[in-house]
Amino acid sequence: MRAWADRVASIVKSHTAPAAAVNTQAAHHFLSALDQRLPLPEQTIFLRPLVAAVWEAQLSLVGDADEEERARLLNNLSGAYNALGRREEALAATQEAVDIRRELAQQNRAAFLPDLAMSLNNLGAMLAALGRRQEALDATQEAVDHYRQLAQQNRAAFLPNLAGGLNNLGTRLSD
Repeated sequence: MRAWADRVASIVKSHTAPAAAVNTQAAHHFLSALDQRLPLPEQTIFLRPLVAAVWEAQLSLVGDADEEERARLLNNLSGAYNALGRREEALAATQEAVDIRRELAQQNRAAFLPDLAMSLNNLGAMLAALGRRQEALDATQEAVDHYRQLAQQNRAAFLPNLAGGLNNLGTRLSD
């Protein structure tokens, strides 16, 4: 099974550029449909390379045109890289997602602050996994600060996120 998933991943990688050149929209729809049907990377072992390849291909199609979608894909890709044990690549993808979402939140705080907080929470986890404790603590604390603000504005929607962020902060503090 693993060989099959690796083969499909290589096909997705090798055929994305020509497909994009012919019809970017069709390639994007195909990859989006495939993405919706694949399990999360942490839920399957042998499909992990395929999931990463699909998100890499989608990311190459989006480029810099749609920053919100780019940040979403980077966030997903970081999880796939992490599941594959590619920690440094996961960190780079997460950091880029944070940078994009920080910029978006400066332009429209109400719309993008929840995504920024989520990405900061993920960044804290990635940094902690690499033993970068103080940076992990700083990122997680910033996420909690944002979740606290969001929970004050809409308790029902963001209290669970605040609770999760506080749990992660406790873990970072105990490291």
